[in-house]
Amino acid sequence: MYKLLILLFTFSFAVENKNIALVTKTRGNVQFKKNQSIDGDKKLKMGTKLFSNDLIKTGTDGLAIFVYLDDKSQIKVQNNSEMYVRGNMDKGQIQKEISMNNGLFKASINSQKSGVFTIVTPTSVASVKGTEFWVVSKGEEGGDQFFGLSGLVEVRNKKSNRITRVTKSKTAISRPDGTLELRTTRPGELPVDEQSEGGGTGSGNGGSKEIRIKFEDSSGNQKDLIIK
Repeated sequence: MYKLLILLFTFSFAVENKNIALVTKTRGNVQFKKNQSIDGDKKLKMGTKLFSNDLIKTGTDGLAIFVYLDDKSQIKVQNNSEMYVRGNMDKGQIQKEISMNNGLFKASINSQKSGVFTIVTPTSVASVKGTEFWVVSKGEEGGDQFFGLSGLVEVRNKKSNRITRVTKSKTAISRPDGTLELRTTRPGELPVDEQSEGGGTGSGNGGSKEIRIKFEDSSGNQKDLIIK
């Protein structure tokens, strides 16, 4: 019995500490903090491995892009944002979650074979199977906006439990008072994608996906890292 408990604890620890995502681009002031770390914030760099419950914070000029390792779903974190990157392994798939206090990000989520991709804010919970969309969260007092670019996003307001579905060219506005509005996205309303040229790039070939980034190892050598 004692040996069995040790084995179960070891397995659980290994899963919780598994690398779930990789940073493919950073720009400007971007800080991160490792889960349960007693150290202060550190500068986030391209090539950094992300684990569940890592915290990412971008400054006024900050930008960070990371991809989940199981299906290459991509998150572009824009300036003045703060979020926790979360994920649990289940049958070889990462059950993904972004928990954010405030900020702005663009998500390109590939079809989830099992479960859903979840976004949690102080006001809302959004569930995604596979789609592309923007999220703007203004904290506990400001509420959220969800801009659909493709696919489907299901948004639930925490206070009222009202639910709406956001599709292409639709905007959901979820407010702290419990109201949830769905309307057509207005001209000029979409956030601006602040990704600049250079850094990580992606290309497809025959349906496959490849991300190639340059990074510096512990010895200072420049290397190419390819994710397929």
